[in-house]
Amino acid sequence: MITILIQGPTKYYTNILDNIFNLKYNIIWSTFEDEPQENIKQISKNCELILNPKPVINGYGNINLQTQSTINGIKKTKDDLILKIRSDIIVSDYNRLIQILLSDTEKLWFLAWSDSEIPYPVDYISFGNRQEMSIFWDFFSVNNYSFAEKQLLDNYCFKKSIKIINLGSIFNYFLKQINNQDIELKWLKNNIILNNYIYDKFLKG
Repeated sequence: MITILIQGPTKYYTNILDNIFNLKYNIIWSTFEDEPQENIKQISKNCELILNPKPVINGYGNINLQTQSTINGIKKTKDDLILKIRSDIIVSDYNRLIQILLSDTEKLWFLAWSDSEIPYPVDYISFGNRQEMSIFWDFFSVNNYSFAEKQLLDNYCFKKSIKIINLGSIFNYFLKQINNQDIELKWLKNNIILNNYIYDKFLKG
């Protein structure tokens, strides 16, 4: 089986619950203890809920909020394959997306690779087996030396002893595949379609 791990605040819980309705996967929502009680109540009726205490140090870009809620969700599931997604993103067709991701379960999948001045994998959605997901997401930032994605990438490469020039090749990326399959990703927080946003800005599949 596969676990869909929804990670983050519950502001858009009605949209997300509608989006995952009738999916035949194990679904976990990992959020925080101080979320509104009504949101928590409704989510707990529809999927497994993890309430995490907020870390003493949020970290740059709230990296520790993201990593702690994600790794606790990974630890909770018994499934070997995990699709982690932000709690403000809607996927038009989870089943078709997962079929793409199942083509390689050895390497981690990310939405795209950023070729910015400091390159990094775009972590809005990630997928992989339990071991690789745990290596990537089991991290706590204490010195905030860079933005979250860079810290996560550096931590993963350190643990895996990866020292190659083309870091983009160590992961899989699904942006081009989902566009070919007409799978739409909507980012509720910014009210944009991620597919178009990424192509127009600076990221590639």
